[in-house]
Amino acid sequence: MRVLLSFLLLGYLLTGCKKQSDIEKEPDTIVYFTSRGGSLYALDALTGTQRWKCLLDSVYNVGGYIPNLNISSPIFEKGILYVGHSNGSLYAVDAKTGTKKWEYKAEASIHSSPTVANGIVYVGSNDKNLYAIDGITGKKRWAYTTGDWVYSSPAVVNGVVYVGSLDNRLYALDALSGVKKWEFDTGSAIYSSPTVENGQVYISSTLDVDAILTGITGKVFSINAASGVKRWEYVRERYAKSRLVSPIIYNGVLYTAGDIMVQAVDATNGTKKWELDLRNDFSSSPVIVDSTLYIGRNDGQSMVAININTGTRRWRTFTNPYDTVCSPVVANGLVYFGGPEDFYALDAVRGHLKWQFKAGSYVCSNALVVKNGEVYGAYSTDSGTRN
Repeated sequence: MRVLLSFLLLGYLLTGCKKQSDIEKEPDTIVYFTSRGGSLYALDALTGTQRWKCLLDSVYNVGGYIPNLNISSPIFEKGILYVGHSNGSLYAVDAKTGTKKWEYKAEASIHSSPTVANGIVYVGSNDKNLYAIDGITGKKRWAYTTGDWVYSSPAVVNGVVYVGSLDNRLYALDALSGVKKWEFDTGSAIYSSPTVENGQVYISSTLDVDAILTGITGKVFSINAASGVKRWEYVRERYAKSRLVSPIIYNGVLYTAGDIMVQAVDATNGTKKWELDLRNDFSSSPVIVDSTLYIGRNDGQSMVAININTGTRRWRTFTNPYDTVCSPVVANGLVYFGGPEDFYALDAVRGHLKWQFKAGSYVCSNALVVKNGEVYGAYSTDSGTRN
């Protein structure tokens, strides 16, 4: 009997044991962002624990908020992060270790966030060029010269690169050769990034401060992606910090923010559906998940959630007394965004703070969430398509 029990116990232990490789591991989810201190960070997206920190270049950093120091939002492709810097460099960084792989030097500052398509990194610079850089080697493929600085982050769809310039023009370029297909003059500077949906390119343009006298500070355009012909334009009224706000499309509706208003516009004809007065302006582009629009404010009420079906506010959360200039990212049921010296994760349903990370300098870039080697979450440029 004692022998039988021993064998039964041994059998239980053997069948109950599994190798470490047989145990299903929790998905590895990392959130990446940059700060004006010159660093790129990798944190555990669920806990906020730092995985690594890569100092790219702090040559312009003398502490605190430096208006001229800018590090772009990171982009991810096949284990590599690409980041632009106001020192004129585009960096490639290993996403697992934070080790620099290569650096490409432009002739002036890079404020544009890069875009990657088919192994090529596209990024704009204040030297008036849009660059196409090999993502593996860091060698230049081509450069296209516009008439002014390129703040806009490019969009690449069906082999065409769409990008705006401060010379008032939206350009469509062949992604492989850089040859211009068409250009469209919006009549005012383009700081924001284009959104491409259903054969249309949507872009915002912004007039200068003097335009407050006219009551018009910018427009949103719908332009045929193949021909460059305008379908409609929508006027955004009153001056604001909204020059960086990019439009997004969700279920056939365009959402934008201008001055103190968040506005919903029919994407087919440019007619306004509703607007919500939030009594302060925006520098953040909106993000939409499950019929909720998230956007950062410039009055210290750092993040606001809006029901897009009714145009009413769901919640607002105060995290810092300063402007929220970065656009939120929504993933894992959390809203990720940065502010002066800190990076935050809020509960997406109620807006409660889940965790907070002290970066030590202004976090003004959009975050990037990578889960098991794939970009994950909802972003201002594709609004929900990665969930």
